[in-house]
Amino acid sequence: VFFGRCAQQVAPTGGKKDTLAPILTQSIPLNKTLNFKGNRVELLFDEYVVIDNITSKLIITPTIENPYTFKQNGMSVVLNFKKEFADSTTYTLNFGDAIKDFAEKNPAKNLKLVFSTGNSLDSGHVQGYVKNILSRKPLLDVLVGLYEIGDTLPITQQKPIYFSRTDSSGYFSIENTNIKEYKLMAVEDKNRNMLYNTKEESIGLVTSPVNTGTDTTRFDINMFLSDITPLKVQRTLPKVNNYSLVLNRNIEDLEVNFPNNDSLPYLIENGNQIKFYKTEIHSDTTLAQVTVIDSLGKKVELAPSKI
Repeated sequence: VFFGRCAQQVAPTGGKKDTLAPILTQSIPLNKTLNFKGNRVELLFDEYVVIDNITSKLIITPTIENPYTFKQNGMSVVLNFKKEFADSTTYTLNFGDAIKDFAEKNPAKNLKLVFSTGNSLDSGHVQGYVKNILSRKPLLDVLVGLYEIGDTLPITQQKPIYFSRTDSSGYFSIENTNIKEYKLMAVEDKNRNMLYNTKEESIGLVTSPVNTGTDTTRFDINMFLSDITPLKVQRTLPKVNNYSLVLNRNIEDLEVNFPNNDSLPYLIENGNQIKFYKTEIHSDTTLAQVTVIDSLGKKVELAPSKI
Protein backbone atom coordinates (compact mmCIF):
# COMPACT_ATOMS: atom_id res chain seq x y z
CA VAL A 1 0.00 0.00 0.00
CA PHE A 2 1.41 3.40 -0.98
CA PHE A 3 0.49 6.71 0.64
CA GLY A 4 1.33 10.00 -1.03
CA ARG A 5 1.30 13.58 0.18
CA CYS A 6 3.04 16.92 -0.54
CA ALA A 7 6.61 17.15 0.67
CA GLN A 8 7.30 19.38 3.66
CA GLN A 9 10.48 21.47 3.68
CA VAL A 10 12.58 20.97 6.80
CA ALA A 11 16.12 21.77 7.71
CA PRO A 12 18.52 18.91 6.85
CA THR A 13 19.50 16.70 9.78
CA GLY A 14 22.77 15.02 10.59
CA GLY A 15 26.28 16.06 9.64
CA LYS A 16 28.36 18.88 11.00
CA LYS A 17 26.77 22.16 12.05
CA ASP A 18 27.30 24.98 9.57
CA THR A 19 29.53 27.52 11.32
CA LEU A 20 30.75 29.35 8.21
CA ALA A 21 29.50 32.82 7.40
CA PRO A 22 28.21 33.54 3.89
CA ILE A 23 30.87 35.01 1.60
CA LEU A 24 30.20 37.78 -0.87
CA THR A 25 31.27 36.51 -4.31
CA GLN A 26 30.08 39.36 -6.53
CA SER A 27 28.44 42.77 -6.29
CA ILE A 28 26.94 45.36 -8.61
CA PRO A 29 28.62 47.78 -8.47
CA LEU A 30 31.95 46.18 -7.60
CA ASN A 31 33.59 47.37 -4.40
CA LYS A 32 35.49 50.66 -4.91
CA THR A 33 33.83 51.29 -8.28
CA LEU A 34 34.29 54.80 -9.70
CA ASN A 35 31.81 56.84 -11.75
CA PHE A 36 28.88 54.65 -10.72
CA LYS A 37 25.55 55.66 -12.25
CA GLY A 38 22.31 53.99 -11.32
CA ASN A 39 20.04 53.26 -8.42
CA ARG A 40 20.36 49.47 -8.04
CA VAL A 41 22.74 47.54 -5.77
CA GLU A 42 23.00 43.74 -5.90
CA LEU A 43 24.97 41.33 -3.70
CA LEU A 44 25.61 37.67 -4.61
CA PHE A 45 26.78 35.12 -2.01
CA ASP A 46 28.20 31.59 -2.03
CA GLU A 47 25.13 30.14 -0.26
CA TYR A 48 21.46 30.84 0.41
CA VAL A 49 20.94 33.87 2.64
CA VAL A 50 18.19 35.65 4.58
CA ILE A 51 17.72 39.30 5.50
CA ASP A 52 17.43 40.36 9.14
CA ASN A 53 16.09 43.87 9.90
CA ILE A 54 18.10 45.51 7.14
CA THR A 55 16.32 48.90 7.36
CA SER A 56 17.67 49.32 10.89
CA LYS A 57 21.08 47.69 10.49
CA LEU A 58 22.21 49.03 7.09
CA ILE A 59 24.28 52.19 7.57
CA ILE A 60 24.67 54.38 4.48
CA THR A 61 27.13 57.28 4.62
CA PRO A 62 27.00 60.10 3.88
CA THR A 63 23.40 60.36 5.06
CA ILE A 64 20.97 60.27 2.15
CA GLU A 65 17.32 61.10 1.61
CA ASN A 66 16.83 58.31 -0.91
CA PRO A 67 14.35 55.58 0.11
CA TYR A 68 14.97 52.03 -1.07
CA THR A 69 13.21 48.69 -1.31
CA PHE A 70 14.97 45.36 -0.86
CA LYS A 71 14.49 41.80 -2.08
CA GLN A 72 16.14 38.53 -1.15
CA ASN A 73 16.17 35.78 -3.79
CA GLY A 74 18.11 32.64 -2.97
CA MET A 75 21.78 33.63 -2.94
CA SER A 76 21.25 37.29 -3.83
CA VAL A 77 20.08 40.49 -2.16
CA VAL A 78 18.92 43.45 -4.25
CA LEU A 79 18.42 47.06 -3.14
CA ASN A 80 16.46 49.37 -5.43
CA PHE A 81 16.80 53.05 -4.58
CA LYS A 82 14.15 55.57 -5.58
CA LYS A 83 16.64 57.80 -7.39
CA GLU A 84 20.28 57.85 -8.48
CA PHE A 85 23.00 58.81 -6.02
CA ALA A 86 24.39 62.37 -5.89
CA ASP A 87 27.23 63.24 -8.26
CA SER A 88 30.92 63.21 -7.25
CA THR A 89 30.27 61.54 -3.89
CA THR A 90 31.77 58.49 -2.20
CA TYR A 91 29.18 56.22 -0.57
CA THR A 92 29.68 53.47 1.99
CA LEU A 93 27.04 50.80 2.59
CA ASN A 94 27.80 48.96 5.83
CA PHE A 95 25.42 46.03 6.31
CA GLY A 96 26.46 45.02 9.83
CA ASP A 97 24.87 41.62 10.54
CA ALA A 98 21.77 42.25 8.41
CA ILE A 99 22.53 39.37 6.00
CA LYS A 100 22.86 35.80 7.33
CA ASP A 101 23.03 32.29 5.95
CA PHE A 102 19.79 30.38 5.62
CA ALA A 103 20.64 27.29 7.67
CA GLU A 104 22.27 28.52 10.90
CA LYS A 105 21.83 32.32 10.63
CA ASN A 106 25.57 33.01 10.64
CA PRO A 107 25.99 36.70 9.71
CA ALA A 108 28.22 37.77 6.85
CA LYS A 109 31.38 39.29 8.32
CA ASN A 110 32.63 42.80 7.56
CA LEU A 111 30.07 43.19 4.78
CA LYS A 112 30.66 46.64 3.33
CA LEU A 113 30.40 48.14 -0.14
CA VAL A 114 32.14 51.36 -1.17
CA PHE A 115 31.65 53.16 -4.47
CA SER A 116 31.94 56.65 -5.92
CA THR A 117 29.77 58.55 -8.37
CA GLY A 118 32.86 60.61 -9.26
CA ASN A 119 36.31 59.72 -10.55
CA SER A 120 37.94 59.21 -7.12
CA LEU A 121 37.22 57.71 -3.69
CA ASP A 122 37.20 59.92 -0.59
CA SER A 123 39.80 58.75 1.91
CA GLY A 124 38.93 60.63 5.09
CA HIS A 125 38.84 58.56 8.27
CA VAL A 126 38.20 59.02 11.99
CA GLN A 127 38.11 56.41 14.76
CA GLY A 128 38.03 56.03 18.51
CA TYR A 129 36.18 54.70 21.56
CA VAL A 130 33.06 55.72 23.46
CA LYS A 131 32.70 55.20 27.22
CA ASN A 132 30.40 56.17 30.06
CA ILE A 133 31.99 59.11 31.88
CA LEU A 134 31.21 57.69 35.34
CA SER A 135 31.62 53.91 35.02
CA ARG A 136 34.32 54.12 32.31
CA LYS A 137 32.65 51.12 30.64
CA PRO A 138 32.47 50.92 26.82
CA LEU A 139 29.08 51.64 25.28
CA LEU A 140 27.49 49.53 22.54
CA ASP A 141 25.42 50.80 19.61
CA VAL A 142 26.08 54.51 20.20
CA LEU A 143 25.65 56.77 17.17
CA VAL A 144 28.92 58.60 16.42
CA GLY A 145 28.59 61.29 13.79
CA LEU A 146 30.45 63.96 11.86
CA TYR A 147 28.56 67.25 11.56
CA GLU A 148 29.16 70.28 9.38
CA ILE A 149 30.87 73.00 11.43
CA GLY A 150 28.79 75.73 9.80
CA ASP A 151 25.41 74.13 10.62
CA THR A 152 23.11 76.56 12.40
CA LEU A 153 20.63 73.87 13.45
CA PRO A 154 21.19 72.12 16.81
CA ILE A 155 21.72 68.35 16.83
CA THR A 156 18.17 67.97 18.10
CA GLN A 157 17.19 68.83 14.52
CA GLN A 158 20.32 68.07 12.45
CA LYS A 159 21.41 64.55 11.43
CA PRO A 160 25.13 63.78 10.94
CA ILE A 161 26.68 63.84 7.46
CA TYR A 162 28.74 60.71 8.16
CA PHE A 163 28.17 58.29 11.02
CA SER A 164 28.87 54.89 12.50
CA ARG A 165 27.76 52.88 15.54
CA THR A 166 29.99 51.48 18.26
CA ASP A 167 30.68 47.78 18.72
CA SER A 168 30.74 45.92 22.05
CA SER A 169 34.16 47.37 22.89
CA GLY A 170 32.89 50.92 22.29
CA TYR A 171 34.97 51.22 19.12
CA PHE A 172 33.79 53.26 16.14
CA SER A 173 35.27 53.90 12.72
CA ILE A 174 33.96 56.34 10.10
CA GLU A 175 35.65 55.85 6.73
CA ASN A 176 35.68 57.21 3.18
CA THR A 177 34.62 60.71 4.18
CA ASN A 178 35.19 63.94 2.33
CA ILE A 179 38.43 65.36 3.75
CA LYS A 180 37.68 68.50 5.79
CA GLU A 181 37.01 69.62 9.35
CA TYR A 182 33.89 68.43 11.17
CA LYS A 183 32.32 68.44 14.60
CA LEU A 184 32.58 64.94 16.12
CA MET A 185 29.78 63.94 18.51
CA ALA A 186 28.28 60.79 19.99
CA VAL A 187 24.57 60.39 20.77
CA GLU A 188 22.85 57.51 22.56
CA ASP A 189 20.04 57.57 19.96
CA LYS A 190 17.65 55.21 21.78
CA ASN A 191 14.87 55.64 19.21
CA ARG A 192 17.30 55.42 16.25
CA ASN A 193 16.08 58.62 14.62
CA MET A 194 19.68 59.96 14.42
CA LEU A 195 18.72 63.06 16.43
CA TYR A 196 19.56 64.01 20.01
CA ASN A 197 16.77 63.73 22.58
CA THR A 198 17.87 66.15 25.28
CA LYS A 199 15.76 64.67 28.07
CA GLU A 200 16.49 60.94 27.72
CA GLU A 201 19.74 60.41 25.81
CA SER A 202 23.39 60.73 26.77
CA ILE A 203 25.76 62.76 24.64
CA GLY A 204 29.52 63.13 24.20
CA LEU A 205 31.63 65.38 22.02
CA VAL A 206 35.11 66.36 20.95
CA THR A 207 35.44 70.06 21.67
CA SER A 208 37.90 70.89 18.87
CA PRO A 209 37.20 70.44 15.13
CA VAL A 210 38.35 67.10 13.69
CA ASN A 211 40.10 66.92 10.31
CA THR A 212 39.41 63.52 8.72
CA GLY A 213 42.40 63.82 6.43
CA THR A 214 45.19 64.73 8.82
CA ASP A 215 44.05 63.72 12.31
CA THR A 216 45.09 60.13 13.06
CA THR A 217 44.18 60.29 16.77
CA ARG A 218 42.00 57.61 18.30
CA PHE A 219 39.46 59.79 20.04
CA ASP A 220 38.06 58.91 23.46
CA ILE A 221 34.52 60.24 23.78
CA ASN A 222 32.93 60.30 27.23
CA MET A 223 29.14 60.08 27.35
CA PHE A 224 27.03 61.88 29.95
CA LEU A 225 23.33 62.55 30.43
CA SER A 226 22.67 66.25 30.12
CA ASP A 227 19.19 67.72 29.87
CA ILE A 228 19.78 71.06 28.12
CA THR A 229 16.17 72.18 27.92
CA PRO A 230 15.85 75.70 29.42
CA LEU A 231 15.27 75.72 33.16
CA LYS A 232 11.98 77.30 34.22
CA VAL A 233 9.33 77.19 36.91
CA GLN A 234 6.56 74.78 35.93
CA ARG A 235 4.26 75.53 38.84
CA THR A 236 4.14 76.77 42.44
CA LEU A 237 2.84 74.93 45.49
CA PRO A 238 1.69 77.40 48.18
CA LYS A 239 0.88 75.80 51.54
CA VAL A 240 0.27 77.04 55.06
CA ASN A 241 3.82 76.58 56.33
CA ASN A 242 5.87 76.43 53.12
CA TYR A 243 6.00 77.55 49.51
CA SER A 244 7.56 75.51 46.70
CA LEU A 245 8.81 76.33 43.21
CA VAL A 246 8.61 73.23 41.00
CA LEU A 247 11.12 73.31 38.12
CA ASN A 248 10.97 71.43 34.80
CA ARG A 249 14.18 69.52 35.53
CA ASN A 250 16.67 68.79 38.30
CA ILE A 251 19.24 71.24 39.58
CA GLU A 252 22.50 70.81 41.48
CA ASP A 253 22.58 74.00 43.53
CA LEU A 254 21.02 77.44 43.87
CA GLU A 255 21.61 80.96 45.09
CA VAL A 256 18.84 83.02 46.70
CA ASN A 257 18.84 86.76 47.25
CA PHE A 258 16.15 88.55 49.29
CA PRO A 259 16.05 92.18 48.02
CA ASN A 260 13.83 93.45 50.88
CA ASN A 261 16.28 92.42 53.58
CA ASP A 262 13.91 89.64 54.53
CA SER A 263 14.94 86.00 54.75
CA LEU A 264 13.42 82.52 54.69
CA PRO A 265 15.05 79.11 55.14
CA TYR A 266 14.97 76.95 52.01
CA LEU A 267 16.20 73.68 50.55
CA ILE A 268 16.20 71.60 47.34
CA GLU A 269 13.71 68.75 47.47
CA ASN A 270 13.37 65.82 45.02
CA GLY A 271 15.98 67.39 42.76
CA ASN A 272 13.59 69.82 41.06
CA GLN A 273 11.73 71.61 43.88
CA ILE A 274 12.84 74.65 45.87
CA LYS A 275 10.96 74.73 49.15
CA PHE A 276 10.81 77.87 51.30
CA TYR A 277 9.67 77.55 54.93
CA LYS A 278 7.55 80.29 56.47
CA THR A 279 8.62 81.49 59.89
CA GLU A 280 6.73 83.48 62.48
CA ILE A 281 8.65 86.70 61.96
CA HIS A 282 8.48 87.90 58.35
CA SER A 283 6.42 90.21 56.19
CA ASP A 284 3.25 88.99 54.53
CA THR A 285 5.04 88.79 51.18
CA THR A 286 8.72 88.06 50.76
CA LEU A 287 10.48 88.72 47.44
CA ALA A 288 13.11 86.14 46.43
CA GLN A 289 15.50 86.31 43.49
CA VAL A 290 16.53 82.71 42.71
CA THR A 291 19.49 81.64 40.57
CA VAL A 292 19.67 77.89 39.89
CA ILE A 293 22.70 75.87 38.81
CA ASP A 294 22.34 72.73 36.64
CA SER A 295 24.56 69.64 36.39
CA LEU A 296 26.89 71.36 33.90
CA GLY A 297 27.43 74.33 36.21
CA LYS A 298 25.28 76.64 34.09
CA LYS A 299 23.53 79.40 36.04
CA VAL A 300 19.98 80.43 35.19
CA GLU A 301 18.30 83.39 36.90
CA LEU A 302 14.60 82.79 37.43
CA ALA A 303 11.97 85.51 37.49
CA PRO A 304 11.59 87.08 40.97
CA SER A 305 9.18 85.11 43.14
CA LYS A 306 6.74 86.52 45.69
CA ILE A 307 6.52 84.14 48.63
